[in-house]
Amino acid sequence: MSFAFVVENPNPGHLLDGKYQVAAYDSSGIVLDTNSGYIYSVFPSQKTAISASMYLPSNTTAARLDVQVQTTSSTPFTARPTFSFSNITYLPDEYSPKVSAIIANPFDKDAKSIRVSAVAYNASGVIVGGGFTYQDFVPAHGQSATSFSIATTAAPTRTELYGSASSLGGKPW
Repeated sequence: MSFAFVVENPNPGHLLDGKYQVAAYDSSGIVLDTNSGYIYSVFPSQKTAISASMYLPSNTTAARLDVQVQTTSSTPFTARPTFSFSNITYLPDEYSPKVSAIIANPFDKDAKSIRVSAVAYNASGVIVGGGFTYQDFVPAHGQSATSFSIATTAAPTRTELYGSASSLGGKPW
């Protein structure tokens, strides 16, 4: 099972780092699986997304998810541009649907191991899927193509992409 959620940094003067925990429950309230991880570098007044997978026991269905987010550091930070995406396209496939796009790097340094998360929405604005990848690199003030698998419960009408620094590649600013 895949999940996705959006995190917003409402603080206009601080860069936030954090961590998350997600629990999937069946209709009886039994925990089917959990997932946790880190949220790196949410710029001031910006959003990012987390998308990942869980492995549920056979013949079970998640009835609800519980998402908890905790800020681990808040660093004074001057607002800067962030990674941007263009030509976002959902590519349907019976077995492995994908999303493709162009990612642009606004920074003076090459960006390495950028976590790119996709959040797919239906016409009502409900999240119907997601996925993620690590983009090897995006040149300074340049762009790169990205394409990766996403899991959805229905064909999305809109897909948003978010890019953030990861512990694998460091921060390009």
